Amino acid sequence: MAARYLASLGKKEQTYYVRNYLDYMSFEMVWQFYCGISAEEKSLFDSEIIKTFQRRMKELSWLDEEETAFENSASSKHCVEELVLKPSDTESARPEISDEERVVHGKPPLPPSLSLMPPSTALDSAPSTTLSISSSVSTSIGDVVGSTGPQDLGSLSGISRTLTGVTAELAYVVPSENVDTRRLLVILKCIYESQEPTLCQRIARSCQNQLNFHISLSAVDTNAIGYLIGKGSQQWKVSFVGCGLGVNEMKTLKHQITFHGKIGRIQALTLSDNPLDVTAIQQFMDMRQAFKNLQLLSLKSTQLNDESIKLLSPSLQSFHSLKSLNLADNEISSEGMAALSTALFKCANLSELNLSNNILSEVAMKHLAFVISSGCEFSELVLRGNSIGDEGVRTLLSCMVEGYPLKHLDLSNNDITSEGAALVASALCSLLVHIETLALDSNSIGTEGAHLIFSALRCNSSIQKLALSACDIHFSVELVDAMKQCLLQAKDLWELEIECNFLGDEGISAICDVVQNEYSSIKHLGIASNEISPAVLMLLGPVLINSKLELLSITSSELSTDTEDFEIFLQFMQSSKCLRSLHIYEVGGEKEKLEVAFEYLNTNRFQQGLNDVFVKYHSD
Repeated sequence: MAARYLASLGKKEQTYYVRNYLDYMSFEMVWQFYCGISAEEKSLFDSEIIKTFQRRMKELSWLDEEETAFENSASSKHCVEELVLKPSDTESARPEISDEERVVHGKPPLPPSLSLMPPSTALDSAPSTTLSISSSVSTSIGDVVGSTGPQDLGSLSGISRTLTGVTAELAYVVPSENVDTRRLLVILKCIYESQEPTLCQRIARSCQNQLNFHISLSAVDTNAIGYLIGKGSQQWKVSFVGCGLGVNEMKTLKHQITFHGKIGRIQALTLSDNPLDVTAIQQFMDMRQAFKNLQLLSLKSTQLNDESIKLLSPSLQSFHSLKSLNLADNEISSEGMAALSTALFKCANLSELNLSNNILSEVAMKHLAFVISSGCEFSELVLRGNSIGDEGVRTLLSCMVEGYPLKHLDLSNNDITSEGAALVASALCSLLVHIETLALDSNSIGTEGAHLIFSALRCNSSIQKLALSACDIHFSVELVDAMKQCLLQAKDLWELEIECNFLGDEGISAICDVVQNEYSSIKHLGIASNEISPAVLMLLGPVLINSKLELLSITSSELSTDTEDFEIFLQFMQSSKCLRSLHIYEVGGEKEKLEVAFEYLNTNRFQQGLNDVFVKYHSD
């Protein structure tokens, strides 16, 4: 009857009903509807409508395929094998809303027997509707809920009461760091099939406004997740990291959120490590009404390129609440940055931007400078792993006014030389007076550039973390003097990373002297791979006792387990009250001896009531 009704409509009306109701039909309902269409009726349907039905049946084929695949797996007991709504009298299941009332509210009348869609309204008023569920489903749902007794799954009220038991369990399961994600998905699918709004809201509250998925998801999975997000009454923080989301998954997610959800439903969205092509991006853009209150968006490692950014930029303009945007590890060039800048300058609240590991050049910095000069005040700017060079640094800093609120600046691995370091050093005394973290790793700033940075930081009272690893820094008297004064005068500087340079014994000895000083605040010290001899261990020993040092990184070549110096070093570590972590790089053949030595060390520290020292080995 429904097929006959739809066939009698025009193409526009057919498209309306299919788009608004098809995604909410179970596989059985779609299958029965499609197979019930006669050849004569099919000829009256638009060809695209028929293809849509076939595509939807394919998306929902998880009822036959996925569950069979899981049947023999270790987690099969948590999988629902079949949960299908079979209306015995579809006419009696129609909601108590007349066609006249629907027209008043601007909606066309429902076709006969399609009143079950969306089921969230129809099922609540369907006393004659029965559920046909295989016997194994009762056991599966019982396992999910944790009950060993028989499950009342013969009616909608029965399945509601059964699934309500999930709420108590989720209070323990969902907030845990070790959530059984597949088990949670089974629960969400059950909730979607039951179409109980009250139960859905209870589960939403149990999830504490957060959903974190790090496994491969199908379109059926995102359909159930989107239903929960749309039906919940709170704002969500949702993470889909490495879930393999494509066009179909984004489409079902979009459909559920936009159909059920209110404006501004999602507060934080992480889509990192998903292959989002142009079509998937289009589905993302169609969800913009759910992003009115979006504050955090991460599209890290999603294969974005210039074309994707051009497509995405118009939507970004409407994200007025956006505070943090992560576009790292993509293929965005200066052309893409030009399109992005037209959107970012309208995001007045944007304060954190991560563009690391793209293909940005100095030209891209002109577009970023346009955003900054338009009034956007960044507190965090991450440009690691690009090729902006010295001219890019000049362009970036030239648009900032005195006292600019930037707190975290990462320019690591950007082809910057001592000239660029001089520009940064000059800015530290005027423009970047609020800087807390400065990273210039993997740039050839040399000894001269490092000297300028340390000298400039003497008059900067806000610096907390400084990273100058792999910067081709050699020992010099002038450098050591500037370094000492900086470490003593920068009262809040607690982390110094200066690994993979050429400071030698003299340079490291100078650092050790300063770190022991009562005016030094250094807690994390990275000095690995600096051409240090094993004798420096004798200098590091007193540092562990007399300083605030909590983390120390060194190279294994400095730890010769057969020497007397190593035994003395262990004795100092045994008595250190602050040390929490030791990182050892370039671990070689002596790893087993080191493991034994440090295990013995922690045994002795335990006996003294001191914390264990966590030892991390890096095999470079």
